[in-house]
Amino acid sequence: MAAAGRTLTGLVMAQAGADLANDYHDHQDDVVNPNYSPFNGGSRVIIDGRLRAGEVLRGSHSCYGLAVLVGLYLAWLRNVLVLIFAGTGLLSGFFYSAGPVRLARRGPGEIFVGINSGPLIVLGG
Repeated sequence: MAAAGRTLTGLVMAQAGADLANDYHDHQDDVVNPNYSPFNGGSRVIIDGRLRAGEVLRGSHSCYGLAVLVGLYLAWLRNVLVLIFAGTGLLSGFFYSAGPVRLARRGPGEIFVGINSGPLIVLGG
């Protein structure tokens, strides 16, 4: 049961890291977005001045760092395949909106979101 809790912690940290990275990397585009909605335009915490861009980026890095630590521990505890699945999820989550890759703008972004949110979690668990 303890491994399940650590796995959940790693998943939550990875998702938070991806969400914060997305807010950071998209905030300049979101400033001029006339179609803001809950599904388009990010959280607007940077645009509304609630957090500075650097704070959001540091938060992303911190969440990713904790996710990596949990992933390393789980790989040591279980199997090195955890690192492959976790690494794939972390990299595709980060590069969803981060340059130079920006998966969301090139088409496969939503495919990676679907893979990361379903089969990758099950395979890594």
